Amino acid sequence: MRLHKEGALRWLSFELLDDAGLMNAVILKPFNMAIEKAHNVEEVGRNFEVVRQQFELEKIAYAFQRHGDKIFSVDKNSPIFEGDALMTQEKHLGLLMMHADCQIACFYDPVKKVAATVHAGWKGNVKRLYIKTIKQMQEKFQSSPSNILVAISPSLGPSCSEFRSWSKEWPPEFWHYLQEPCHMDLWQLAEDELRSAGILSHHMQIARLCTYENREDFFSFRRQVHEGGPLIAHETSATLISLK
Repeated sequence: MRLHKEGALRWLSFELLDDAGLMNAVILKPFNMAIEKAHNVEEVGRNFEVVRQQFELEKIAYAFQRHGDKIFSVDKNSPIFEGDALMTQEKHLGLLMMHADCQIACFYDPVKKVAATVHAGWKGNVKRLYIKTIKQMQEKFQSSPSNILVAISPSLGPSCSEFRSWSKEWPPEFWHYLQEPCHMDLWQLAEDELRSAGILSHHMQIARLCTYENREDFFSFRRQVHEGGPLIAHETSATLISLK
């Protein structure tokens, strides 16, 4: 991934999406993008405006994320939906998903000019949200999986993805991703799911950077819990994409 800096704003971009001409950015600390449960709503609003101006966006669309599998097509006039995936064909409309350990997957079909962003925590993984998003792109925009590029943000790595009740939370078909004693390899799970949906190996880029371990760059909800931080208000990073 490529590191960028403009004033106080720092972000990473995916080489895969850069080379395809898709605006993409993983916003790094200290920019807090937690719009729903922020410590300081005014600060988050200012951060949104800085990001919007930096990437020359007419509007930033986001969703109230619920760890579900609802997918919405949006334009510049769409309301704020409750869901975990947004897709569009509109240019200069930023699609933003917030994350503090979960994966954010960026989908781009350069043939049909469709972009989508998906928030997938472990519950989204269980619901096969990536496969469902690809099917929606096929049905709504006639995208071919063989053309779709997918990049996945930094997220919890295998050494930090602990599930003490894994046998209750994960269906048996996922148990082969278990690493001793009770950790799941969510990075490999994502790669395998994308392959099964027809995404080509050279059309994927998975960051494989752990949000928990990289304290200086990423917010981590799980790290916050372990360190006794407040659970009512928290901070998040964000991944943003837009058609140019």
